[in-house]
Amino acid sequence: MGGTPAMRAAKTTFLPQEPQESDEAYKSRLERSTLFNGYRKTVRDMAGKVFAKPVVLGEDVPTQIAAWAENIDMTGRHLSNFAYDVFVDALEAPGVSYILTDMPPAVEGGTRAD
Repeated sequence: MGGTPAMRAAKTTFLPQEPQESDEAYKSRLERSTLFNGYRKTVRDMAGKVFAKPVVLGEDVPTQIAAWAENIDMTGRHLSNFAYDVFVDALEAPGVSYILTDMPPAVEGGTRAD
């Protein structure tokens, strides 16, 4: 997901040094190598298609749940945005994503990090 900067930072993990290649030549090749991040594009395109339309709650959903959907994580995010992020996380990770559902009450003015 990190593209060219992540590839360059990982050095020989993703761009192996050739057996007879000098360190200087390898460094030069590493600095001019680029990586088209097709994986990131695919993940974002897939998630974008799934969430092209916002999540719509049915008529039979209790009003309290409908109200929670407007601020699902107590940081001001709508259920659609939250679900998009969970979906992207599941695609990026090894196919699994988790949601913590039991926590202390949010602090007024808190952030997602809080």
